[in-house]
Amino acid sequence: MCGRFEIDPDIPELKTLVSGSGLSLQYKTGEIFPADTALVLTSNGNDIIPASMIWGFPKWDGKGVIFNARSETAHEKPMFKNALMRQRIAIPTTGFYEWKAEGGRTKTKFFFTHPSENILWLAGIYSRFGNENRFTILTTSANDSMAPYHHRMPVLLEKEEIETWINGEDIRSFLDRTPHSLTVGKTI
Repeated sequence: MCGRFEIDPDIPELKTLVSGSGLSLQYKTGEIFPADTALVLTSNGNDIIPASMIWGFPKWDGKGVIFNARSETAHEKPMFKNALMRQRIAIPTTGFYEWKAEGGRTKTKFFFTHPSENILWLAGIYSRFGNENRFTILTTSANDSMAPYHHRMPVLLEKEEIETWINGEDIRSFLDRTPHSLTVGKTI
């Protein structure tokens, strides 16, 4: 599962991505929670462009948001099916958080990052609700580096895969693979 992630606005690649677009985007930086507006990459039909979108599809009962979707079953679910086929995004993060119970009721917060890059790219889908574009993060079974902390994790992308993920026709390989290892750090 992925219930929080982080965006460090000082990463040069993110600065270049946003400033080079010529767009005036409003999005939160630092620790991002469901229902926050975050930076994503999407397609305008021809090019991959940055955009800001709200994290989480609204629940049908109007109470809360759905911020994760299982990659294995998203194609079967009415809420996610069309977005998975036509409206895919990549979410640039510094990393994401997960909590683990240690010694009783206390939970410790852990931060997961790419082992060799400043940006950890997450696979997502988006849909329009009213006048807002909203996204959810696709998850898959945990790999060996994540399994001690949670049984699920985000579907991860490498930078060179982003265009294929967003605009490609056959995306099964992204949904069926085991993500690469992550670096794990305990937060204070």
